[in-house]
Amino acid sequence: MIRPWNKLLSLWHKLLGAEDDFSMENRLYNLVCIIIFILLVLLLANSIAIHLWQSAGIVIIVFVFQLIFYYYARFKKKFNKSILANAAVSYIALCLNFFVNAGSNGPTLFIFFLTFQLVISVTPKKQHLYWLLIHILVVSSLLIFQYARPDLIYYSYATRKDQYLDILFTYIAILASIFWITGYLKYSYENQRHLIESQNEKLEKLNAEKNKIFSIVAHDLRSPLATIQGYLEMIMYFPEEGYNANHHARLLDLTKGTSDMLANLLLWSKSHMEGEPICIREVNLYQLVASVLAVQDNLARGKQITIHSVIDPEYMVLADREMLSLVIRNLINNAIKFSPQGSTIKVESSLKSYEAATVARSLAETRLSAEQSRFEVGLSTNFFVVQAQRDLSTAQNSELPAPPARDRSPRWPCGS
Repeated sequence: MIRPWNKLLSLWHKLLGAEDDFSMENRLYNLVCIIIFILLVLLLANSIAIHLWQSAGIVIIVFVFQLIFYYYARFKKKFNKSILANAAVSYIALCLNFFVNAGSNGPTLFIFFLTFQLVISVTPKKQHLYWLLIHILVVSSLLIFQYARPDLIYYSYATRKDQYLDILFTYIAILASIFWITGYLKYSYENQRHLIESQNEKLEKLNAEKNKIFSIVAHDLRSPLATIQGYLEMIMYFPEEGYNANHHARLLDLTKGTSDMLANLLLWSKSHMEGEPICIREVNLYQLVASVLAVQDNLARGKQITIHSVIDPEYMVLADREMLSLVIRNLINNAIKFSPQGSTIKVESSLKSYEAATVARSLAETRLSAEQSRFEVGLSTNFFVVQAQRDLSTAQNSELPAPPARDRSPRWPCGS
């Protein structure tokens, strides 16, 4: 018993199409075609039983077209063309059946309703209004025509019993079709929901593993610097032969700066990986650039490059400190990389309107522009540009009128 059922189930999945090759909408359309096949066979049998030969002829023609539409959708994967052609043929066939099968006194209006339900179940939502209007227009036109010219409507039933049997049989068949399609839609929805939930669980596990690995890597990166810093501090208290105090102090400051930079960068990266919000607050631009230059100074000395910072110590900007530090660090690093040996890099600031500061170098520049509501960073040779749609800077200058009073609190949530 199990083996025949498995064969039927396998055949059913082949008729609908594999889930990996067909979307849910495409599989639903294939199901609609199969339901129409079954419905047409039942309607054909019913029409022959009560001697509705014109309706039987229309059913046979529609059945042939349905085979063609199903073939193009299932095997050629031309779904959109198949759907449009199917809908057009269905409406034409129903209009013909309306005239040869008693008009509104027959079951054609019920089939119109089913056709509309099938069409909107397989077409995009943006097309539903058009199909609704088409459906209303076609059915209204047919009813108006029957009202105006009832003599052109052919009453094909031999007896009233045949008429009511035809209507009842068609109604039951349509009801079963709607029940079948609705059940499949619910099954597909539940299946997709369970799949998404399973994928979300896997994604959460992967994120947890990623954060764990990141913590391990961060610890492994900080440990060597901490060891070097401890060793340099120990030498400071117990100097050895050939000890150079100035060189040692500069090396210790560089190690401390690199260690702090790495710690802040790792903390900032981890916080963003865990979805914590950007912390926008007032940052002293002079102090921030000075801390970045202290770390990059050794790299500049290696190329005999001199860096001059003439930023106004009073300039304050609204920014995420670690994000801004990362951007400026990369900017200065690129300026050093692309500057010729023995050159000079100048870092300066200037005021633009009430809330704009510019940090510029001979080969690189940083712009903070609240007037333009953006934050741009780029080399003078246009190596790169970073933009963010936020008001990010403030500045004060005694030569300009005092700006309007404003809320100085952080624009975005910040941790304590």
